[in-house]
Amino acid sequence: MFEFKLNEKSIKALSNLNKLDLSKNNLTDENFCYDVKHLKSLKVLDLRGNKITKIPEDVRDALQGCEMLL
Repeated sequence: MFEFKLNEKSIKALSNLNKLDLSKNNLTDENFCYDVKHLKSLKVLDLRGNKITKIPEDVRDALQGCEMLL
């Protein structure tokens, strides 16, 4: 099973990332990486084609600058 995780080094390296396409990766509520909330420059997050049914409130709050959550 694919598991998407970010460590502190990855988060720092991706701090200027503005688009993240995680579409069609068989992500579920259990294996979705909630560390995306640390990617403060994110403007587009594409989660289409996954089995995620909900995004926790703390993640949604952290991604308020995200203009497109697909």
